[in-house]
Amino acid sequence: MQGTIEAAACDRELHDISQCLFRAADLQPSAGIHSLASDPGGATFLSYPELLDAALGIAAGLQRHARDHQYVVVLLEQPEEFLPAFWGCILAGHVPCPMPLAYRHEARWEQHISHVHQILQQPFYLCRDVSAQVLPEGAVASTVPNLRAPVAAYRARTAATADAALIVLTSGSTGLPKAAMLTHANLLASMAGKRAKQDLSEQDVTLNWISFDHVAGLLEAHLLPLFVMANQLHASTASFLADPMNFLRTVHRYKVSMTFAPNFFLGQLIAATESLEPSLSDLDLSSLRRIISGGEANVVATGRRFLDVLGRYGLRRDCLWPAFGMTETCAGCIYSEGFPESDIDSEFATVGSPISGLEIRIAEGATALPAGECGELQVRGPMILTRYLNNETATRATFTQDGWFRTGDLGKIEAGKLRLVGRSKDSIVVNGVNYFSQELETSLERLDGIQPSYVAAFPLRPAGSQTEQLVIAFAATPAWSSAGKLRQLLVAIRNTTVMTWGFRPALILPLPEAAFQKTSLGKIQRSVMRTRLERGDFDREIESVESITKRRPHDRIFPSGPMEAEILSVFAEILAQDATALSVDDSFLELGGTSLELLRLTRMLEQKFKVRATLVTVLQHPTAGALSAYIQAESSNEAEYDPVVLLQRSGSKTPLFCFHPGNGSVITYVNLAKYFAGERPFYAMRPRGFRPSEPVFETFEAMIESYYSAIRGRQAHGPYALAGYSLGGAIAFEVANRLQQDGERISFLGCIDIYPCGQEPKIDYPMAAVILAWLLQLIDSPTQIELATKIGAELDPADVLEHVYRLSSPSRLAELDLDLNKFADWVRVAHSLKNISGQRATTGHIDRMTIFHSDGLASDPEGWRQALGAWDERVTQPKYVRVPGSHFTLMDPAHVVQFQSIFRRELEIAEAIEACGNDIVLRQNDA
Repeated sequence: MQGTIEAAACDRELHDISQCLFRAADLQPSAGIHSLASDPGGATFLSYPELLDAALGIAAGLQRHARDHQYVVVLLEQPEEFLPAFWGCILAGHVPCPMPLAYRHEARWEQHISHVHQILQQPFYLCRDVSAQVLPEGAVASTVPNLRAPVAAYRARTAATADAALIVLTSGSTGLPKAAMLTHANLLASMAGKRAKQDLSEQDVTLNWISFDHVAGLLEAHLLPLFVMANQLHASTASFLADPMNFLRTVHRYKVSMTFAPNFFLGQLIAATESLEPSLSDLDLSSLRRIISGGEANVVATGRRFLDVLGRYGLRRDCLWPAFGMTETCAGCIYSEGFPESDIDSEFATVGSPISGLEIRIAEGATALPAGECGELQVRGPMILTRYLNNETATRATFTQDGWFRTGDLGKIEAGKLRLVGRSKDSIVVNGVNYFSQELETSLERLDGIQPSYVAAFPLRPAGSQTEQLVIAFAATPAWSSAGKLRQLLVAIRNTTVMTWGFRPALILPLPEAAFQKTSLGKIQRSVMRTRLERGDFDREIESVESITKRRPHDRIFPSGPMEAEILSVFAEILAQDATALSVDDSFLELGGTSLELLRLTRMLEQKFKVRATLVTVLQHPTAGALSAYIQAESSNEAEYDPVVLLQRSGSKTPLFCFHPGNGSVITYVNLAKYFAGERPFYAMRPRGFRPSEPVFETFEAMIESYYSAIRGRQAHGPYALAGYSLGGAIAFEVANRLQQDGERISFLGCIDIYPCGQEPKIDYPMAAVILAWLLQLIDSPTQIELATKIGAELDPADVLEHVYRLSSPSRLAELDLDLNKFADWVRVAHSLKNISGQRATTGHIDRMTIFHSDGLASDPEGWRQALGAWDERVTQPKYVRVPGSHFTLMDPAHVVQFQSIFRRELEIAEAIEACGNDIVLRQNDA
């Protein structure tokens, strides 16, 4: 109690959050920030005094170079980069605005950043790579190293408690963010309330795996532990989602006492623990006394099961606290301390009572409702935002006339505890993340077969579900109403959703136009559609679509041994499907596996079967039968090289063979291949050398011969359909030329954004490592340039590979499933491809080819188009087709929906012309 009184007295002296950093550096110099995300081999450490020193240097630079800008957009990810920059802004008197980098290779980024640029009144930008970051015209930007100045140059400043301290971008229903302005008073009141509610102190160790652009990652998981002067750990989101056991191992290793885990992740932890239970005898979770669980409704059964299962390893029965919070409330502000005993007879947990200083009420408009009645949750207190910056309309709509903040959530108060029952907002919460329907609907309307303005995305919460589920209803155009075309459209909708939002819809429902009830302004009433779905109005349509999706071309193939059965059980666990309904020849990709689930699959295969598994392994062996054969062959060292990777097998049209780009990766084609489901088989060609025992190709001719033979082995005679992206376009041309010389017909040859090969100087292995790391977005442009100049001078060529790997983005390494050995194999392949292709100019001649061209590598699309015109000398009838995006982004999720439509259209046109023997000259410019 005495410590609490002293802390409260000390808190009253704070009027500026920068004082929290000075206090922590002074009173707890040995505590600080452990970054698990920054070093794959372990944690890096930045003490609070070191954080303060780094922040002062950045603050001095900002005071010199950004004096004309009140707001600073911070485009940094890693803790050791972001946190000094964030505090540098605070100390310099600027208002930081963390911004996610998720849009950096998407078309919508330009609209997003332009909107932020406008509402923040032309802010200053801090980023890792100014040259690579797309910023609005006229934007002023700098990297942290270029900005940093001597600490002695810093001029101390003070802020009033009512001054803006932080801008947090919060999703808007239109997809464009609002800028929530939080003051020093908001943040200090929130931290004091959380500290008292959770009984935190400098003895705690906190663990965070949420990005800093999220209000919980920055305030709940960084500012709060700094406020109480505790040690804090920060890990990447992907490291825990790809391997949930890594979360528990981190808690065990670092004696974590406080962390965050939403309801969906609790379910993953239960499944992971139960599957590995015999090997977890040493796991000790007794240090963990507080797990905050928010972002979505908490299922009581899930929470109780979590406590039962993890209680065997010392987890406290009272450690799980369901919670509620928003950006506008400085993250968590209402916590339940009585779980699970207080929720024994309920499906969903209450979220408890508010922190000190916060008032809550249930109301209808500005009228408070009695206890037990359902209405809108409204809150007020010193931790609630004051306004949205430069958005008075949103600010007025958010507050009632008597000053209460309208959360948009529906709830009721029972026995003094808040219970949430739904939302009045037009959004979907899946796995703790808010998604707005309009964003996905806009992407889906681009698909061939969707009736414009007749697609609706809305949530459904089946009993016992750990999170909300997504329903997509749509009306198909008449040309796509047959069972075969409808099945293809269902797959396209599923895959577009996965690429846009990262998860599969629970239900995709084709409906007649009359089923879409619209307002007088033409807006679909999603809530009405949900109500009708829940009461069974669409049961007949659900049965119909299930008959289409579950129809098999042949009977189910049962496992022939324990390994196939165990692999099928892994598929079922990851994809949340019934293992008894899966067939040994079901493809993990065609079942809808996402990129994150592919990572989970590789990890589980390595753990269960002690075999080296990569993303390419799963792509090349996507079924339980193929994986079982691979594992057995790998274990006996009998695995043979096969350049053909089957990405999509269904369909009766001519198979499509696509050739790898210069980095050798066939992952490039995963998104594109999904759109050919039910239409034609889709093969990708991979180079030799990704397995340690495989030699790389020594000559370009040997590679062409290998691919030629493999294709003839899969398809003995034409017509052939071939395509390739980047270097793959030149490879496709050579293979097509060889087939044409043999008298075979080429129905389609597609070159995606590359000109013919020409003589280029060789590069050495260290430089290949640097270039590949840049191409894979493991390092940024300044780092690439710096490393290139240091090789042989300051940096021993023998050390380059490990040095590049250490500098690589941990989140990107996790996304690509790369450890040092896998990265080394990839460099070996890329080095070989660069040199054998650069030593041989493209030769031969082909009758027809479609060249898909983007804006290229730089801001000179016309120059890029002219370079591609060199194909005129090699192709009798070239056809140039414009596609959206740049060279590196044209098949990214943001563009692939449009790209696949253009690509498939041109493929069908070319095949029709070839079938008719048409001699029309196809040369054209397709603006």
